[in-house]
Amino acid sequence: MKTKIYQKHFKANDRHTTNMPQVFSKLNSLLQAQNFKEADRETRKIMLAIAKREEEGWLRIEDAEKFPCKELRSIDQLWLKYSGGKFGISVQQQIYQRTLNMT
Repeated sequence: MKTKIYQKHFKANDRHTTNMPQVFSKLNSLLQAQNFKEADRETRKIMLAIAKREEEGWLRIEDAEKFPCKELRSIDQLWLKYSGGKFGISVQQQIYQRTLNMT
């Protein structure tokens, strides 16, 4: 069984928490240092922990559909801030939308 690094920050029945800044502190530091490769790994860890999918190591469609908007926005805002708007979930969404419009 893998160690659940972030699990202690999330209540069993509540995906939203006031401890989010603490959970995002490592991601913030990595992005601030422009260490995007490690920040990507950290983002993955955080997202899996929030979705309680650390054991599986991947998200299902239903996990993505239920993913808390507050946390998703926080992750996106950090990426946008430190990448100068080049990286982030919203950037990926825009690329995806443009790709759909091409077909």
